[in-house]
Amino acid sequence: MNRLRILLVLAVVLVVVRLWFFPAAASTYTIAHMSDPQSLTWAYPDVLDETYQYIQDHAAAWNCKALITTGDFVEYRYAWEWERVDHSRALLTAVPEYPTCGNHDNALGKDWATYDAHIGSEYRYYTTVVQDFLIVGIGYAGTDKPTALPADFVPVAQAAIRDHPDKIPIIATHGYIDKYNTGYVNVARDIQQRLILRDSLILCGHWHQGNVTQVSTYNGHRVVECLTNYQTWGRPYGNYAAIRLFTVTKDDATGQVTKITSRQVGIHPAEYTTPEVVIWGSAGQPTQTPTPARGIDLVITAATANPCTATVRNTGDQPVPVGTKLAVSLKIDSTTYAYGITGAGLAPGASITLAVNRDPASGAVVPWRAGVVYRYMVNAGRVVPEAEYGNNVVEVR
Repeated sequence: MNRLRILLVLAVVLVVVRLWFFPAAASTYTIAHMSDPQSLTWAYPDVLDETYQYIQDHAAAWNCKALITTGDFVEYRYAWEWERVDHSRALLTAVPEYPTCGNHDNALGKDWATYDAHIGSEYRYYTTVVQDFLIVGIGYAGTDKPTALPADFVPVAQAAIRDHPDKIPIIATHGYIDKYNTGYVNVARDIQQRLILRDSLILCGHWHQGNVTQVSTYNGHRVVECLTNYQTWGRPYGNYAAIRLFTVTKDDATGQVTKITSRQVGIHPAEYTTPEVVIWGSAGQPTQTPTPARGIDLVITAATANPCTATVRNTGDQPVPVGTKLAVSLKIDSTTYAYGITGAGLAPGASITLAVNRDPASGAVVPWRAGVVYRYMVNAGRVVPEAEYGNNVVEVR
């Protein structure tokens, strides 16, 4: 009996020593996300080449296992656009690319021919396993906006998710978040109701808002929704390249993903990396930890249509420097009519009210019109770098 006790004590001691002095090893790898490079394809093909080459050159250092590109490779589907895309994509040989189709790639869902020819019909709707993830790729299906998921693909996607219980679903689609409208495009409702069978990640583009991360709950499951789209950044317009990089930490002993972080990697016109933010917590679950506010964050807190004014508040923790052009644009029925512009600067917590009623070219006053939508957007040209672009629009009816 004493001998058995001694053996048990020794076993416990050995376990404690192992855990204390030799903790379980963890390994990391990355997955890159890019979306909406059509401005580069159209006007800056050298920057599109640079983007793919940059990922190629850093793939080993990042231990990158996949590039997920959520559509809008081209602007108008001209043959020469697709030739540029082909040339750039061919530069990436170190990392497999998993694409989805955007609305510009298939004429709002009406013509898949050029997408099929250059990207591949197998990438319309598909599922595939990459490391610890199941990618569910969903192309743009709507005739004017993304609509319901194709009926024959839903059971395929559901079966794949159920058949891989050890894989975290990554639902990759072009249009999903769109706060200019109802908050989500139509296909998002189908995804939320029919494809969220456990905690998941959603990667998307389409909406021109740079980098958005939010945590939502559907069907009792938590979902990290990640938008990446820099197509309207840069000067001249669209001359900007950046991606989002997810770092995955895995417990080698259990084989479980314990953490996922996200950071933005700038490629052109300058290289930079933002601090990592945890989006999948240490318990292996989506985290509610908010992205910390950094820098300038401009919000329209009040607006009027008669006269046309907008009050802008800097809710960030950094000032808009004096001399920097801060502008509010006014659109009436989708046509830009006027700007309100100041170079006075804006301190954190401060507000300024601008008259937004003069055409910047002619100086003419925009007349008030009844029964139309006045849509104000602060920092429409991304002249001022912001921590959050998703709160820049106000509509007055």
